[in-house]
Amino acid sequence: NVYYIFFPDPWPKNRHYERRLFSKSFIEDLSATLVPGGLVHVATDSVEYFKEIEGLFNDNPSFRKASPLIPADHERTEFEELFTGQGETIGRCSFSLSV
Repeated sequence: NVYYIFFPDPWPKNRHYERRLFSKSFIEDLSATLVPGGLVHVATDSVEYFKEIEGLFNDNPSFRKASPLIPADHERTEFEELFTGQGETIGRCSFSLSV
């Protein structure tokens, strides 16, 4: 199975930090619900949040880095179109659950 998590809210203000979707416990929940070899694809326009997400996956021994999903032009989300139109960089990463 596969999870697609595109453009989760980065909650950039310090007082809202605990509202972020990605956390150590969320990564553990993903590992508990994926089948071995299952994938998690993530995309975000927040460079800081992207680094944090990659770090959380890298710190969990159940996951290994996989090739990121690169959508065709006609498969891009509205957020992706908006952000790339504003010149923002889109961070993409994918991880698979170890077999």
